[in-house]
Amino acid sequence: MVRDLTRSHPRCKDELDRLAKILVSDLDRVSAAVVTRVLTEIPELGSPDSETSWETTMASGIGNIGALMSMMTYGVPANAGIEPPEGALEFFRAMIGRGADITAILRAYRIGHAELWNQWMRVVSEGIENLEDLPEILTVSSAHMFSYMDSVCERLVAEYEPERRRQLTSAAAQRVATAQAIVAGEDVDVDSAGARLNYRLRRHHVALVLWPASRRVEAQGTEGLERYAFALAEELGTECPLLVPASRGCVWAWLGAADARRLAPVIAAEPPPAGVAVAAGAVGHGLEGFRESHRQAVEARRVCGLRERPPTDVVHYRSVSLLAALCTDPASAQRFLVSELGELNGPDEATRRLRTTLGTFLEVGSSHARAARVLGIHQKTVAYRVHRAEDLLGYRITDRRAPLEAALLLSAFLEG
Repeated sequence: MVRDLTRSHPRCKDELDRLAKILVSDLDRVSAAVVTRVLTEIPELGSPDSETSWETTMASGIGNIGALMSMMTYGVPANAGIEPPEGALEFFRAMIGRGADITAILRAYRIGHAELWNQWMRVVSEGIENLEDLPEILTVSSAHMFSYMDSVCERLVAEYEPERRRQLTSAAAQRVATAQAIVAGEDVDVDSAGARLNYRLRRHHVALVLWPASRRVEAQGTEGLERYAFALAEELGTECPLLVPASRGCVWAWLGAADARRLAPVIAAEPPPAGVAVAAGAVGHGLEGFRESHRQAVEARRVCGLRERPPTDVVHYRSVSLLAALCTDPASAQRFLVSELGELNGPDEATRRLRTTLGTFLEVGSSHARAARVLGIHQKTVAYRVHRAEDLLGYRITDRRAPLEAALLLSAFLEG
């Protein structure tokens, strides 16, 4: 049971009041001793040499010690439901923001309590006027300190999860807003934006757009997509990726590195897991590279959306840049196919084989022999199919080679 300060002997109460005032008069030194011990014994809360860590923890120490002593002086019960001091709440919020868990925060209070008791014992032993009052003073002050610390810690435990969720939500919303501002071309300060994103912008980047390509992955939310982005970053040996949720279950991601060569292997990356689709931009540098690589990844994603089936490999913008230009307007792209291919645009399997053969023939330099080797058929079959394709086109392939190759490329891509 907590000893009631108001029921202590009047002389002891006066002595407590006097001794508490002695400690409060030296509050800065006492708080500094408490803070030094806390930061030394719990390095994850920050270093005593860090100005930010020191100021935040000092504000908490001064607030808590001042409140505790004032309550003891005026006989206010330590568990009276008084709100923790603002400095203590700022320390609490700052520690959560740095990733400290509730265990570390409560340990800081226990260590701080131990050091405060040492400081209080020093004041009492040096300043007490009547040694007969010592047992009563120590009993009452100890009970008061323990009760105050218990009350504050109970409140912090209750507030930890709501505050952590609030900070996570706030930080996530800030990252989304900042990334959207950058890719929209808004004028932003690169260092401030990088701090909000927790991602360094003054380096090389590769942007990705990830989206679910199966109902199983879609049901997982963004978990499967984010897992792949982290796995790719680990494979490349880069820092953690920047991940930003986008619309319709998509995720925007950026991988960053000081050396552009570290990002080059994205081109040869292993296929993503089943159900995960990925589009990638080219390597860019700085804020503009961050923005342009994302634009390219979004374009590659848009082109993939025109296909009959989702991609199974990472789709790089460089491999579909021509298609992206051709498919700016999907309706116009379809009209282009019909106009250029005519009857060769038919959906049946025989006509598809003619398109494939003609496309391969043009790709290998109009060589029947090379096309035959690539396709694994006789070169006379290649010659027949090319001739048959020209009949369906209604013109010789040498007459409109460039638009014909573009149309065949587009057709092959859309068919998946």
